[in-house]
Amino acid sequence: PYTSYGTLPPYLLGGLLRLFDLRQGHQTLTGGTPDFRRPVYYVARILAVVFSLGVLLFAALVTRQLYGPWPAVAATGMVAFSPGAIQQAHFFINDGPFALASLAALWAILRACEGPPRWRRFLLAGALIGASACIRFHGGFLGLAFAAVLLLRSPGGLVQKFRATLTESRLWAAGGIAIGLLLLLHPYFLTHPELLSRKKYVGDVAL
Repeated sequence: PYTSYGTLPPYLLGGLLRLFDLRQGHQTLTGGTPDFRRPVYYVARILAVVFSLGVLLFAALVTRQLYGPWPAVAATGMVAFSPGAIQQAHFFINDGPFALASLAALWAILRACEGPPRWRRFLLAGALIGASACIRFHGGFLGLAFAAVLLLRSPGGLVQKFRATLTESRLWAAGGIAIGLLLLLHPYFLTHPELLSRKKYVGDVAL
């Protein structure tokens, strides 16, 4: 929990291993037996496949929301055959989950900002922004994207747009959910904030 990466993917993997009773005590991946590492590897790879399929789905949904069905097909194809995306899909711990969470958050943001405001959509967007931040901390900047989309889609002049955005209680509630989820999975932000300025190890946040 003391690196620049969030804890959501390890918690998800660890939770599934506990659920299916595959942990075999408190062994580590580096020090455990091959019989212990094998099921951990398979569970992580299955999750990576699920994340990859989710990336394709939400790439299509986001593009369809913005540009229509045929661009969505083209965008999905570009992601599916992109060497970079394929390579990153192999890394369970970070890239695949972050791509999925951030695309899902973008989709939820677009849905929340179309038509009349709905609490459910705003809260879903906040939860997905929080999930993105719990994988990579800079995923929290999607909250600024949320505010920007809401600002641009608000009616009236610039002053009215800013006023409507700043007084939107649903947006503040979404931000509260995102921050609450981040602090729930990373309590050391509050209990040991000095860890955020540490530059001793490669994975330190400040470094």
